[in-house]
Amino acid sequence: MTIIFSPWFIPALLISSMVFWAIPQSFRSLFLLAVSTAVLLAIQPKFTVFLIILVALIHACARALEQKRNIRLATLVVASLVTALITFRYLPEFLIALHLDAPELARTYLVPLGISYLTFKLIAFALDVYRGEIRNPSLLDLMVFVLFVPIFPAGPIQRFQEFVELRSSSITSTDIIAGLARVSVGFFKKIVLLGVLLQPIAYGPLFQQIAFGQDLATISTHTLVWFLIAALIYAYLDLSAYADIAIGSSRLFGYRIMENMNYPLLRPNLAEYWRCWHISLSNWCRNNIYMPVLGKTRKPTLALFSSFIVMGMWHQISLTWLCWGMWHASGIWFYGRWRRTPLAAWLKHQLSTPMAYALGTATTVLYSALGFAFIMVPSASQSFRVIWEIFG
Repeated sequence: MTIIFSPWFIPALLISSMVFWAIPQSFRSLFLLAVSTAVLLAIQPKFTVFLIILVALIHACARALEQKRNIRLATLVVASLVTALITFRYLPEFLIALHLDAPELARTYLVPLGISYLTFKLIAFALDVYRGEIRNPSLLDLMVFVLFVPIFPAGPIQRFQEFVELRSSSITSTDIIAGLARVSVGFFKKIVLLGVLLQPIAYGPLFQQIAFGQDLATISTHTLVWFLIAALIYAYLDLSAYADIAIGSSRLFGYRIMENMNYPLLRPNLAEYWRCWHISLSNWCRNNIYMPVLGKTRKPTLALFSSFIVMGMWHQISLTWLCWGMWHASGIWFYGRWRRTPLAAWLKHQLSTPMAYALGTATTVLYSALGFAFIMVPSASQSFRVIWEIFG
């Protein structure tokens, strides 16, 4: 995300945070909105204007939903946001697929920065208003919530009420040190660990051969497995780096942003793994997909698979991401049945606690890494070829 890793990000962050605390408290939210809007206008001016209008419309709909819980209006808001997400993300591919005489439009059309994150944030906001969990939301607070630069490109998907309620009216030296330290950790992960160490492995010649090569038989099984584990670690460091920078930057302005990663690669089973990986997205799917589906159908399995299908489609509407979602849902479903079997109880009794934990963690990491076979390659057929070479 060039918005974060550009040379001017750190100086702008420090200067704007100092000005933020120097001005009267009543003007601080307005200042944040002005700075965030200016940055976004410089990057994607047309989309920023559209987004401001969209947020104003969503706020008006929210006030209407607050006065009267209208299921049709709530459905219309959610459907409109999903339609906007699909349009912005897939219009260029659609134009090219139709072979229209608009190649220049297709090439210059930019997918708006952070479109997936802000769409889910606005959907959650509308549904929380509909459920009565948000009352009398301020338009200014909503604008800051959506446009706030530190969390705009890559989340976390913070809930509106948490964003507003957890902000502080003052800052301490502890906040400054913790915020700057967290930003530094994020940059170290992104520039050193990813850019220097893992980038050549995860996206080097081996990636080209696995993703686009025709002959996977020349690659050994353990090389395929280690490549997928490297891809998993790369994804973890990438997501956690953005979260570190977002959390640290936000703290310099008095905002406490939720954690998005809690050492998921050290968890002993897939259920714990998903409580600690991309926490904001997992929570969003739990609150807005899993619980409503479970409440309507009383079928936990359907709710589980629905959640992971939406999670996969959130990343990209494709067969590969659908398979990825089904892979993880199947793993959690299987684990839920496995842990209640006599064999699982016997193994738990026979193995020491550290050994059982280590075995569970290794199995979880391996299973999650194998899921990257579906998203590190451009087609589902090639994904299944990778899986076949590993187990065949």
